[in-house]
Amino acid sequence: MHTLRHSAATAWLEAGVNINAVSTLLGHADIRIAADVDGHVSDAVARAAMATLSGILHA
Repeated sequence: MHTLRHSAATAWLEAGVNINAVSTLLGHADIRIAADVDGHVSDAVARAAMATLSGILHA
């Protein structure tokens, strides 16, 4: 069950769902829990973030 919560949080965050909404859906009293505990960044999202930064720096 715990893995499902992490997976749902990660999927929602990667899909662009607002962290406040994710926190509420998971029943957290504080959004930091959703950010620190439940939300994980996939390798694909991390690579995309680095590619975006690279594009900004090389512009």
